[in-house]
Amino acid sequence: MSLRNTLCLILETMSCNIFFFFFFPAGFLQVQLPFSVDWIVELSRNDFQQLLKQHAFTREQLDFVHDMRRRSKNRLAAQRCRKRKLDCIYNLQCEINKLKTEREKLMLEKSQLSQLKLKTCHSVSALCQRVCSEANLQPEQLQVLAKYTSPDCPLSPSMAVADGFF
Repeated sequence: MSLRNTLCLILETMSCNIFFFFFFPAGFLQVQLPFSVDWIVELSRNDFQQLLKQHAFTREQLDFVHDMRRRSKNRLAAQRCRKRKLDCIYNLQCEINKLKTEREKLMLEKSQLSQLKLKTCHSVSALCQRVCSEANLQPEQLQVLAKYTSPDCPLSPSMAVADGFF
């Protein structure tokens, strides 16, 4: 922490009617205020303007008071910014966890649907083979049927057997 920041921190915690050392580019300057810095910093803008009108402050005192109010407001803004950042990180982490859970659920559902599809394909294939064998289809009829079926059709394996007869 720099000397200026250390002094400003000490100054902000001091009470009224004490000499404050204020850093200007030219060096340190001694400033005395009739009020505490904390009280001045906590004033609303309107109350602060009233205070400036009612009391005659020196240029150094005005510069010091304005600098302390600016620093205080900046500190509060930085705190709010850090809080918003942490809130945003927390919300994003919650969203990540929610999406991971949803992904796991969808992967499980996909696996179950794949198993169901495979089971259904085997059942349809067995049924088609049974129908073809009970219908006593001729090889020419199986060949015509094979022309209109897709390769992933359950009838395709029985069509390949029928093609072997030629």
